[in-house]
Amino acid sequence: MPVPGASFRLLLAAAAFLALMASSLYRAAQSVPATEAIAEAPAGMSAPTASPTPLYVRDFVPETPARYVHSASAVDLGDGRLLAFWYAGEEEGTRDTKIYGARFDPLRNEWGPLEILLTRPQLAQGLGRKVKKLGNPVMTMLPDGRLALLVVSTAAFGWAASNINILLSSDEGKSWDSYRQLQLSPWFNLSTLVRGVPRHYANGDLMVPVYHEFMGKFGEILRLDARQEVVSKKRLTWGRDTLQPTVAAPLDADGAVAFLRSARRDVHRVTMVHRDPQTGTWGDPVVTQLPNPNTGLDALRMADGGILLAFNDHPVDRTHLTLARSDDNGASWKRLWVVEVGGPKSRDVSYPALLHAGDGTYHLFYSWRTSEIRHVMFNQAWLDARQ
Repeated sequence: MPVPGASFRLLLAAAAFLALMASSLYRAAQSVPATEAIAEAPAGMSAPTASPTPLYVRDFVPETPARYVHSASAVDLGDGRLLAFWYAGEEEGTRDTKIYGARFDPLRNEWGPLEILLTRPQLAQGLGRKVKKLGNPVMTMLPDGRLALLVVSTAAFGWAASNINILLSSDEGKSWDSYRQLQLSPWFNLSTLVRGVPRHYANGDLMVPVYHEFMGKFGEILRLDARQEVVSKKRLTWGRDTLQPTVAAPLDADGAVAFLRSARRDVHRVTMVHRDPQTGTWGDPVVTQLPNPNTGLDALRMADGGILLAFNDHPVDRTHLTLARSDDNGASWKRLWVVEVGGPKSRDVSYPALLHAGDGTYHLFYSWRTSEIRHVMFNQAWLDARQ
């Protein structure tokens, strides 16, 4: 006998509640103190070289043959070249969605051809389980030189029923050696997503900013060891107010700082959480004065200890994509540059991703009207001239 829709939703909600409770107990039982320092940069990254001449270049990555193009990021391949990647399809969450990529050569200042890094059937075959759709990809280079891709997928329902999968590559993302779905709960393994770039602890473990969307919207920090096994998950926020944390990793004695997207209807501002460098404990969330129109943002720690933030400087619309700098660990900010104004609705400029490459250049990627990926390259001399 078919289950009525209302009863089915009640059953699903009860199951998710039990899953979240079990997940909390599971994590508490196996959690370990995160007292190790956070590495300044992934292993293998060369020292930045400074240029006295300001550099600011704006272009697009290779055009993607899809209507909906979104959620770009990039990884330094260790020799100055970059691999940028994003997901695209007919619409967000349709079955034709793929993870696309392209490689950037800074010596020639040009992009290579468009590549398909991952498809839904490919992920389903690799995992040996059903995959309905693909979403937010992020990537990092491991200490042994392999690339680790973390990508969101669902087997059914919407993004609130997501899983996180990790794929490893020994040939710079041209193929994948292994596929595995992270087990983040002892029962139902639902509603954990990723958007922020992973950072590295000094011992090689990964710090992965993750978040939940079902029966709560909140940020967490996931810790993976050298075998990419889950060591712990630690809460950043509670309730239904925040999503998609990004972490500015520390230099020297400064603690890490997480910044989260607003999910509230009444307060459209960025939330900030500090990590104590001695104990590894994350403090209480603080709602800042920086606006956030319920969209992604990104931050990174610069070589001089400052924090560079890319965000939409508007309380309602995904417009005014802006670079700002803080020299006091997020207590105050100076707007440096409006990268692009954009417009409301379909003309938005959003979901920025920042990268400080090994050659010293900075790179910003963002969704341009959800139809293309914009790329902006600049250097420290250009940033210094904005101050």
